[in-house]
Amino acid sequence: MFSKEDLIDVDKSIRAKEKKMYSVILALVLVLFVSIVVILILSSNKTYRISLPPNLEFGATVNTGEIDHFEIYSFAGAITQQLNLWKDGKVDFRKNIDKYYAYITPEYRAYLLDEYENLLNLGQLSGRERSLQEEDMYRTSNVIKQSDGWLVQIVFHQQEHINNQRFKDLRIQHSIKVVYRNIDAQSNPWGLQLDVPFERPVRLRELVTSD
Repeated sequence: MFSKEDLIDVDKSIRAKEKKMYSVILALVLVLFVSIVVILILSSNKTYRISLPPNLEFGATVNTGEIDHFEIYSFAGAITQQLNLWKDGKVDFRKNIDKYYAYITPEYRAYLLDEYENLLNLGQLSGRERSLQEEDMYRTSNVIKQSDGWLVQIVFHQQEHINNQRFKDLRIQHSIKVVYRNIDAQSNPWGLQLDVPFERPVRLRELVTSD
């Protein structure tokens, strides 16, 4: 037979176990609640990529995740111009490769560095100035979708000087390859990068013959 004291101890033990169980259940409920709140907050802060066409006069159907060809064309032209903006090719060509690293693929970076080393070894960069100015207006035919990116064709007016003497003045067509990569949005908000071009630039018309 159990004494009165034994029954009291058993009752206390049962109550202690019940309290412990209630505490565990409450903790699980709180964890579940916090998890749901975090998921809702993260989903509400999700970033969606929206690309708008240049002409919205007649309206447009815009889907998240799609990139308008005009944006691809503008990106390709702007980065190509910046890479080819030199006051002194020996300094600026290499500096631009590093400065715009987030906007070019590792493969294109290696391609440009190889070109830089070749020109440097030939003594063709010191004191060499270069600039590109876009010549043609954007047309939808300038951007062609490829299986692994886009082919962008842009005609530039290229001018070069060596020691303040005009060296080149020509129209040149660049066949630029643009790809989309899931990269750090802080360093490259577009997610677009220039890749190794489909072909080397083609001279269309020589305006001033090299000396």
